[in-house]
Amino acid sequence: MLSKMSIMKRKLKADLILINGIAVIAYVFLFLQLDLRSGTELMLVTSDSKTYMAVADWMSGGVAGYEVCIRPVLYPLFMLTASLFGGYSAIWIIQAVFWLLTVNISFYVIKMMCRSTFLATIGGLTVALNFSLMSLTFFGLTEILATFLLSILVLLVVRNKNRYNEIRFAHLALGLLTLLTLTRPVFSIPLYTFLVVVILIYHGKKYIRKPVLVLIPILILLPAFIQMTIVQSHCGKFTISTVGELAFKNYLFAQGLEKTENVSREESQKLADSYSKKERDQIFSSNKSLYSGLFIKNVLTNITEYPAMLYYREGKSKLTIIRRFMKTYNKVTIWVHLFSGILMTLLLIVFIKERKYDELIQSGSLALLLIYLLVTTGISFSQGDRLVISTLVIWVSLYLFVIQQLLDRLKGQPRTR
Repeated sequence: MLSKMSIMKRKLKADLILINGIAVIAYVFLFLQLDLRSGTELMLVTSDSKTYMAVADWMSGGVAGYEVCIRPVLYPLFMLTASLFGGYSAIWIIQAVFWLLTVNISFYVIKMMCRSTFLATIGGLTVALNFSLMSLTFFGLTEILATFLLSILVLLVVRNKNRYNEIRFAHLALGLLTLLTLTRPVFSIPLYTFLVVVILIYHGKKYIRKPVLVLIPILILLPAFIQMTIVQSHCGKFTISTVGELAFKNYLFAQGLEKTENVSREESQKLADSYSKKERDQIFSSNKSLYSGLFIKNVLTNITEYPAMLYYREGKSKLTIIRRFMKTYNKVTIWVHLFSGILMTLLLIVFIKERKYDELIQSGSLALLLIYLLVTTGISFSQGDRLVISTLVIWVSLYLFVIQQLLDRLKGQPRTR
């Protein structure tokens, strides 16, 4: 007779087979609907993809252009290395593997957080059936790598719930945040915040008692320092990337000029280019109310935006069903954020009241990172759901955990891991 543990393991294995089976079938279905001759056909079709490849070309001995200032080296290095072994096909295949690994990691994260195979299956399928994320495997863009690394960071936070005070956890988290920053500069603020609050303040005394430990964060941060040195040498600014400043000027700032100057989108961008940074700051400060409204509107719109990457095959009527599905998926997401955000706040209060600080740190840190990543999209717009797609691996896990915790408390059976 099978033990309860054996039955649970078989159930877990069956659910994993189900999720991976559905994920692969959905991927093949999307590939066929895209009507691609190969998985590399869309690799460099976007202007952003071409800037990453331009940096990769520079790394292999080409001429440095403005792209070096806005694109950190990690993803171009990945493109360069993969293409050396198998061309664009290698990039596509590796990104497809990263995508499938992200689905599986999300399943395991939810299983650990909620102690429920059912909720883990629901969460895994929610990630697997996001065709926007899936479609990004065909493009030379950072979203797949960033989402994969972010899923590992979430796994690290969840798996080490009772070891947040250990310096090993801090070093691993610092390493992942560094890799994420070298993939997408938006993670630089979480990196700097973690460095100051956790490494310097919380663990500072440990480094004083054992100075040799300082070498570990120094080595971890060395690639970020090299990246900042590259930008300094080519653009005169000691920073990870100048893409944030460029995005602000070309999107949010220009968007405001459309209103204040009553000009077209194209004219507003030309006008934005004509102002110095000091002048832009002055105009922004003089129209805080306008820009605040546009910023909030952009954040909300970005969450519900259309599946942009599914529109690079115009005229492919086969994609109609998938596009409609993703439009509905994204519109529902905003309500999921609002409803679950309220529940998340209530749960954090409950954790404080119950003095469950490990759960508070786990949920609170993930919630803060999620809010930050969603809010920072406000400086840009008209890029479809690309801007928020990586947050999928955070909110699916976090919101299912919130629901499970509150339902258990209503039943009088709070569950902890």
